[in-house]
Amino acid sequence: MASSPKSEGMAVTEDSTEVSQEKLQSTDHPTDSENVEGDEEEDLYIIDEEELEKLEKTMNDEERKSRKERALKLKAEGNVSFKTGQYADAMESYTEALRICPLSSSAERSILYSNRGATWARLEKKKVAIKDCTKAIELNPSYLKPILKRAQLYKETNNLDDALKDYQRVLELDPSIGEARHACMVSLSEI
Repeated sequence: MASSPKSEGMAVTEDSTEVSQEKLQSTDHPTDSENVEGDEEEDLYIIDEEELEKLEKTMNDEERKSRKERALKLKAEGNVSFKTGQYADAMESYTEALRICPLSSSAERSILYSNRGATWARLEKKKVAIKDCTKAIELNPSYLKPILKRAQLYKETNNLDDALKDYQRVLELDPSIGEARHACMVSLSEI
């Protein structure tokens, strides 16, 4: 089972960094686009990127590398949990990885947000799944997986205009994806 979001990967040596880390882990403040009004469960998974940025400025290259490696291990744990249907454990692993993965590792962070978005989707939390997919796309605009997942989620939530835009983007990036071609034809007939 994955560690809780507040348990591992956070030990650092400087007092000021420890204080910043505590703020980073706090869930009682509104932060980025992941905050979903009124859902305490989802609030537990907020990532305070402003605090992470402050913390990252105090780190040396070795600390950043160590945190990235730990984040990749947590991602692997999350992937195992996801594949075995243990979505709560997957969520914990992906969130913890996002809390420690350096902001400068945008490709890895994009994958983590995409994976967490897929996990939210499995938990039928479509609104927050869309937000995580959007964050993944912001970090890596040509990453097909979250674009396709977000298109599916938009379609499931009857946001057909945005679904069509995402399916069209998928086709721009990879015309061989039949699901996107079919969805564009169907979406055009539904709009």
